Amino acid sequence: MVNTPKLFGIVLISGTQSLLLIVFDKINHGDRIIDIIGRFGSIAIVSSSHNCLSRIFLCSTINGRHSCRDVFESFHDRLLIIGGIKDYIYSSELIYLDLSKSFNNTNLPWNLIGGLPIYTCSSTAIVSYDNSNIFLIGGYMSYNSTTINNNYDFSYRVYRYKNLTSEWTTPSIKGDSIPIRQQMTGVINLGTIYIFGGVNITNYTTLTKKRYNEMNTLYTYSTTMTWKKLNITNNLPPPSSDYSASILPNGIIIYIGGQEENGTLTKMNNIKLFDTNEHEWSHMNATGDSVDARWLFASVLTSDGNITIFGGCTLNLTSVSTKLAVLNTNKYPYEWSIPSSSKANSSPSLYGHTANLYYKYMIITFGYDIDNAMYNSKIKLFDTNEHEWSHMNATGDSVDARWLFASVLTSDGNITIFGGCTLNLTSVSTKLAVLNTNKYPYEWSIPSSSKANSSPSLYGHTANLYYKYMIITFGYDIDNAMYNSKVYLYCMTNDTWVSHFDPPSASTSTSTSSLSPILSVLIGIVVLIVGCGLLGIARPFQSLHNCFGGS
Repeated sequence: MVNTPKLFGIVLISGTQSLLLIVFDKINHGDRIIDIIGRFGSIAIVSSSHNCLSRIFLCSTINGRHSCRDVFESFHDRLLIIGGIKDYIYSSELIYLDLSKSFNNTNLPWNLIGGLPIYTCSSTAIVSYDNSNIFLIGGYMSYNSTTINNNYDFSYRVYRYKNLTSEWTTPSIKGDSIPIRQQMTGVINLGTIYIFGGVNITNYTTLTKKRYNEMNTLYTYSTTMTWKKLNITNNLPPPSSDYSASILPNGIIIYIGGQEENGTLTKMNNIKLFDTNEHEWSHMNATGDSVDARWLFASVLTSDGNITIFGGCTLNLTSVSTKLAVLNTNKYPYEWSIPSSSKANSSPSLYGHTANLYYKYMIITFGYDIDNAMYNSKIKLFDTNEHEWSHMNATGDSVDARWLFASVLTSDGNITIFGGCTLNLTSVSTKLAVLNTNKYPYEWSIPSSSKANSSPSLYGHTANLYYKYMIITFGYDIDNAMYNSKVYLYCMTNDTWVSHFDPPSASTSTSTSSLSPILSVLIGIVVLIVGCGLLGIARPFQSLHNCFGGS
């Protein structure tokens, strides 16, 4: 049975010098869910003046793949692909496409830097603060490319790629032995990664697992990194997973909701607090309105110290009472409130959706609509200042509902989407469409010129905006029933597919050259997360619950 993507979501971590986009997936093998969170791939966008790649081999033929990592180096104009799955086995290749040179998509000048130290899929790619290292952490690792479903080898948890020497090493990490984790959320503060709880699942045949309540840190600001299991005995929280985590400017991490031991849901007024300065746990019983316990919900932290949560479901995937609530962290104790204005024009009950804060708006995308027993295809906007919902029914051309597609946002306010598939992984009508956000309401259009010389129908691909080009890479080719190994170029200025790439002229300013691609991708993802796909139908999430929801 061919592995096919079943779940697609995204997390955005931003910093002054780098952006890390972690993409999650679940893969279905026959009728058995074999993987849970963290199985699709990750994208890192790196701005660096130190990266230097050597020992490079030109490879014009590179097999298609999926579940790989896509790393864009803006300084060297390189698009790197790390690992993934190709020909139904894990890959150990590190390749890149040089965007500073012209190329024709019928003969792509892929460069093979060398092999990864392991065969891997869906590890996390993290760029160091000074851009001198790329860390490959966790994921599904094997020293045997044919090992795809179980018998993973976690002998090393962290691999480091040194940009100056183009070497892969297993960094010297001293300290405590930390079991591999899933279903947890890491929070970064001043170079230290804080990882609380989660479950440890290493055998996907027996689904053996353990849920934790310890706090572990990984210190990265040293030549010798350090894992540390914090020795805390006072006020320990119960073993937990599937929570939301937000860090306040004062270094306090707030953990809300999720699951505890035996698959019970955490009460929403039971707030777990961890002080990253003192390494102390504390607990708080939030006051205010009553909010149902939940998981598969989403939250955002606003600049005024309020955490707004929306959606989620019970352990049985049914709706929860009070879809939206706000936790005020400026009061002591924290206080839950359910804004009365938030009930008017409210979104239906959703789970498995995404939430991102863009200026004052919490943008809700996709997920499963419990009320109407269907995928949600609308965009929900919640004004976090006025506590009001805003809905919009876009006008214009008809565009088929889809998932596993990709999108880019251009500087003129247009969102271009491409590809995707139906629930049955079949092609959708109209592969490419443009959403004009300068009009009110927003307007869909299907450029007539976009149909000529079009890419085949793809899903699970990536899309990046590089100056005037939307660059489509990899994915699964529905038309030809095979993995796609080609790169497709769509010229945004004249809405046409092209076969030849021309890098920007030398007259382009340095500031534009270095910032434009990063800002385009960042804004495109933060505004709509349109390319992140649809999260969850009842059956996949029921399988998720059955596999890992209870102990």
